[in-house]
Amino acid sequence: MLGLSFIVLLAGCGGGDDVEPALPDRWVDQPAATKQARSVFSLHEIQAAYAVVTRFALAHGFDPALIDPQKTSYSPDELNAGVLNRMTPPLRERWQARVTEALDGDQEAKDGIRLLQFYDWEQPDWTLPPEGKVLRSQWIRDGEVGLTEATEDSPERMKITITHEAHLSFAEREIPFDLTVVKRVSYWMLENPEGTPSWLIDEYEGIFSVGDGLPVAPANQEPVPSATNTPDLEGPGGPEAPVGDPLDSIAVAPESANAPPANPVRRDPAGGAPVKDPVQAPPPPAPPAPPPAAPP
Repeated sequence: MLGLSFIVLLAGCGGGDDVEPALPDRWVDQPAATKQARSVFSLHEIQAAYAVVTRFALAHGFDPALIDPQKTSYSPDELNAGVLNRMTPPLRERWQARVTEALDGDQEAKDGIRLLQFYDWEQPDWTLPPEGKVLRSQWIRDGEVGLTEATEDSPERMKITITHEAHLSFAEREIPFDLTVVKRVSYWMLENPEGTPSWLIDEYEGIFSVGDGLPVAPANQEPVPSATNTPDLEGPGGPEAPVGDPLDSIAVAPESANAPPANPVRRDPAGGAPVKDPVQAPPPPAPPAPPPAAPP
């Protein structure tokens, strides 16, 4: 399996195969927060900022309009839509410059855009799947909320890190295949003085992988209760995603039929036969107990 990984930083400061059953469209696990973050930000502030980040990621991370492999040209308006109003003014300015660089062919700039808004597969032999649904499901997990202390150049900020996994479907020479893209992205957030949305992205960095998952080892942090009833979930950003119950450890996936399968079918992006992720075999059964010894 070919895995392509990219690390990105953008700041405002300074033959038809069988396919696994479809997952729910969107699943969001609750985050965990460090003690430092909980000492500075209220529970409501953490829930609100996490809701802003996850709703933004679900709405823009894998926009079906931008991930059609046969689409080869993009405009600044397409890459800026719905993004600029979620950023602080310094990051907004840097993002627009990065969009210009990306559309001029700069590969590093392209990857910087893809980290927040995936586009342009550069795979001319790929097409949309026969049924037309390219985005099968999204899963946000392993959320961490931390604190970045103030410096001479930056105020105190909340840092939210998530793993965003998308299950996509394409076809090559009319043969359908599935592909998984995983991002691990950190967002530095500032409260919005204008109020809507309640928090703005001031900086972001991360890594994404096409075809292979990212190993994630979350820190030992405190689970944050569900934010389902907070007013911030009623704001813009599309329908509310299902929210998992708080977990004792954020390293534990939701034990539910809604959780993504452990062995999705997918295909090497470079071509070749469909590949199934390895699944650990169950341990062999214990040998039978020996019969009792015969009496003397």
